[in-house]
Amino acid sequence: MKIFKVFLVMVILGAISGVCAEDTTIYVNNTHYWYQSGAFFESNNSIQDAIENVPENGIVEVTTDLKVSNGIEINKSNIIIDLKGNKLSGNYEGRGISISGNNVSLKNGIVSNFDYGIVLENAENCKISNNEVFGNTYDGIYILNSKNNDISENLVYENGVIGIVTSGIFLDGSEFNNITKNTVNNNIYNGIELLNSKNNLISGNTVFENEDNGVFVWDSKNNSIIFNELYQNENNGILTRESEFNNIESNNIFENDDSGIYSWKSFENTISKNKISKNSEGIILWNSDLNVLFKNRLLNNVKSGIFMEFGTKYNTIYDNLFNNSLNVRFEDSGENYWNAPIINESNILEGEFTAGNVWYTPEGTGFSQKAMNQDSNGDTLSETYYELNSENIDNIPLAPDSVPPVVSIVSPRENAFFGENETILVDVSVTDNSEIHSVMLEVDNSYKEIMVQNGTTYSKSLDNLDYGAHTIKIYAKDAVGNVNSFESRVFSISTPDSTPPEVKIISPVSKSYAEGSEVSIKVKITDESDIYSAYAKIDDYTVDLIESNGYYINILDNLEWGAHTLWIIVTDAAGNSNYNEKVTFDVNEGDITPPEVEIIEPEIGDSFEENVSVKVSATDDSGIDSVKVMLDEKVSFTLTKSSNYYTGTLTDLSYGIHTLRVYAEDNEENINSDEVIQFEIDVPDYSYTKPITDDTQEPAETSNPENKTTDTPLNNETGEITPNESENESNGEIENNTDESQNNETQNNTDAEDEGNISDNPSENDSPLEPEDSGSADSGDTSDTEPDNNDEGAEDSGDNPSETGEATGDESSETSPDDETQSNDETGESETSDDEQSETPSETEDITGDESSETSSGDNSDTTSDDNPGGESESNSETEDSETSDDEPSDSSSESESNSDTSSEDNSGSETSDSSPDESENPVA
Repeated sequence: MKIFKVFLVMVILGAISGVCAEDTTIYVNNTHYWYQSGAFFESNNSIQDAIENVPENGIVEVTTDLKVSNGIEINKSNIIIDLKGNKLSGNYEGRGISISGNNVSLKNGIVSNFDYGIVLENAENCKISNNEVFGNTYDGIYILNSKNNDISENLVYENGVIGIVTSGIFLDGSEFNNITKNTVNNNIYNGIELLNSKNNLISGNTVFENEDNGVFVWDSKNNSIIFNELYQNENNGILTRESEFNNIESNNIFENDDSGIYSWKSFENTISKNKISKNSEGIILWNSDLNVLFKNRLLNNVKSGIFMEFGTKYNTIYDNLFNNSLNVRFEDSGENYWNAPIINESNILEGEFTAGNVWYTPEGTGFSQKAMNQDSNGDTLSETYYELNSENIDNIPLAPDSVPPVVSIVSPRENAFFGENETILVDVSVTDNSEIHSVMLEVDNSYKEIMVQNGTTYSKSLDNLDYGAHTIKIYAKDAVGNVNSFESRVFSISTPDSTPPEVKIISPVSKSYAEGSEVSIKVKITDESDIYSAYAKIDDYTVDLIESNGYYINILDNLEWGAHTLWIIVTDAAGNSNYNEKVTFDVNEGDITPPEVEIIEPEIGDSFEENVSVKVSATDDSGIDSVKVMLDEKVSFTLTKSSNYYTGTLTDLSYGIHTLRVYAEDNEENINSDEVIQFEIDVPDYSYTKPITDDTQEPAETSNPENKTTDTPLNNETGEITPNESENESNGEIENNTDESQNNETQNNTDAEDEGNISDNPSENDSPLEPEDSGSADSGDTSDTEPDNNDEGAEDSGDNPSETGEATGDESSETSPDDETQSNDETGESETSDDEQSETPSETEDITGDESSETSSGDNSDTTSDDNPGGESESNSETEDSETSDDEPSDSSSESESNSDTSSEDNSGSETSDSSPDESENPVA
């Protein structure tokens, strides 16, 4: 019954698989039976019995997981063991699968929990493929004294589970084996180990996170370790120990805890074309000689790119690219060679010649990155040697191309417009010192396409784009890896444009230009689409217009004498043209006409109190260059253009008449200076009129109502003089003592005559009339009933507009000799001879002297002076500008005395005459 059930199961399995049993295939399950050619065979070790009974070139297929305590042995040749993805497991004893036959293929199985997973011993031409080997006590795959075997595409991991030093794949005394495309990781010792082995190929494997080295080559030679990826192993990516003539090439070795490649007492090995990055050390050479290292890229390794230590010498290291913070360090090493003779073959940067090394640093401070060391003739070789130390010198370092490609967009043009169904050809020119690797087109920041090289340009056609604006960007990468930032271009898809451009000619204008001068063309052009072309046509030739700051410009020169017509022809991107704009001008002797000038302000004869506003109109066909005014033919002022006029303000002008001349210059250097006017600055009026309070008083009388001797300030708003109370108080009061007053007045009059003071009578300047003869002036007697009006009878000698001074006197003041001296110091002394007659100048203004009405009648009649009776110290301070001239005595005006018959008699003989405006002061007798 049991046999029947087993038979039934086997029949069902055969039916399900659809495989017809053949005489050369044995099927093995875990029922202690194996099946061949329709027969079942019972066995305590069915897979072992199946292997022993399989014919040559036969196949053993395992249909289920098998538990095999002592493993299996394959000593037959030319057979295939297909585990069909099933697991063969043991009890951590023996060898899982031991192969000593030749031409044995073991595939598609899982081998675990043995001392050794798979062992080839003295086997040849065997193939171990697509197996998963893990969790074994020692090595995952152990190849002993075997050759020409192929170990490929296996997963070998976590072997050495109890901490025994093992390897994932271990070759011992073996040769000509190929270890390819395996993944070897997390093994207790090495990922792949070669011991005393030669001529083996270790290629295309991924070896990582092993607890010692990725690949360990010990006492082995002529092995090739190529195209592997080795990373994050706890010691080294590759370790060679006492090995020689091995080739380590084109591996990617990174992030190993010690070094990428460690050569320990190894000689004449070749290390080339590897990328070794982010390890503690890039390469370590320890007491290793005569090795050759070239075309390696050592990048961003922590301690150094290459470490030469303990007697390392005579190694040749050339055509490598170093880019580490410290590229080379030395410790007890000897002389090594850092460049080959110049070889005419491509170097590591795709340059034309191979020689020394490239020396970069991530900080950008490497030898090859410094401008002073870079190539100057395009061969990528530096003309400067690089001394690492006294025994290690790179004589011909590489100075690589660090300049990105230059991209120029040929089409479309910037801001071009295209029709709805129009195909847009993107055509770009790309140049670089080295070879162009690729050119990328990006449209609207969304998708990218590789452009196709077409001779010296790269092109791509675009269609079916939406309406509106589109932006393209071009990225170019050279063979060195330099990429341009990008070049961009904007164009639009729109309905066709049928409107020609609008053209406005700014210059030249219709006028005459001087022969030999340059004529500027300036044109404003506007259009909905882009401007395709713009040029000017004059006479029988054309001139291209250049766009600049929103205008189209150029210069015409050497034009012939006569009339010229300039046409502007503009075509937009849609093909619409405007050729109707023109201007006609002449070339002759040029503009020789000065500007037309009109003085608007001030007008002739205007009078001003202080500042004068100037307003000038100046016009000229060639334009006005500048407008200036000359004041009194001495001082020049430049006027400012304001609207259609030129304006300015003259300040700080002296009193009197001034002359203003206008100088206007046009752009052709013609000047008009014919316009001249005169105006006057008036002298301020510092007097005021006392209000009439009595019918007996004369309306034109002027007095000092307080009878005090101070400088009276001018009220700027009313033009009247405002009494200063504080100064009046300091002058004291009138003394009632007749004798004392008489003595003081006599003394003061004497001093005034000595000093030549001007009459203090204010009525002389205020009277609107001048006497026509020298008769005595009207004089009034002093009356006790009119104490405030004591200054009658004086006559006005005329006002001088250039004089500003005011003299004030008060007969009632008591003044010391010191005060008198001070007064004379301020006004200046005026000396006259005894024969000269005292005269009052017409230009002296508002000379005021009030006599006291409180002096007793008759006591002062014989002692009153014609001049200031008070000796007031400040009364003369206002007359500093008055000067006495001995050479030009002027006619005198009669003076009035308020209290004396004698003074009337003296004045009756005086003569009054008009004074010349040029006279400043008359001498006083």
